[in-house]
Amino acid sequence: MKKEAPIVILGNGGAACHAVMAVRGAGYAGAVHMISDRKEAAFNPMLGPYYLKGRIGWEQCFPFGRDFYGRYDIECHFGSPVEFLDAANRTVRCVDGSTWAYQRCLAATGATPSIPPVPGLRESSRAFAVRSSASILRLKDAIAGAGELVVLGASLVGLKLAEIMSAQQAEVLLVDVTDQVMPGGAHPITAAYLQ
Repeated sequence: MKKEAPIVILGNGGAACHAVMAVRGAGYAGAVHMISDRKEAAFNPMLGPYYLKGRIGWEQCFPFGRDFYGRYDIECHFGSPVEFLDAANRTVRCVDGSTWAYQRCLAATGATPSIPPVPGLRESSRAFAVRSSASILRLKDAIAGAGELVVLGASLVGLKLAEIMSAQQAEVLLVDVTDQVMPGGAHPITAAYLQ
């Protein structure tokens, strides 16, 4: 029996996990290598605000579960970002020097928060990009009892954070570079109603 060539999936979020489920569901029994710069189980940052609000428990922020990788027989290579993909030779190289050959490769690395070029913002211990479980836990500690909060970005996550802090009687300033809330996902009429 011919051995099936490996599949490499870059990323460890919802799209990457669903891709694993799809290939295994289609009967692929070969090696699946999942490569990610993060070391944790797949975390859904959209659920972070619901955790902060007390609507869901912490483990629910990891929608695939921590046992997902074993259940789907995934070879995990976590903690080192990919620095080079050689499509001609079908290899991926990580910053730590590890190299992985593949027959098929899927880049499902997800989104990255856009941090405005405000001097000192990236270095501030009081600024949080809501993207990882670690950032949600740091944010939870920081907002406990906070009197003022600036939310940069009027996305759904930004609106939820503003709602949570307003309910705690904090003074909230919501800032976005566009002229409406939810600029990437709401029609202007709907955005005006939400605002």
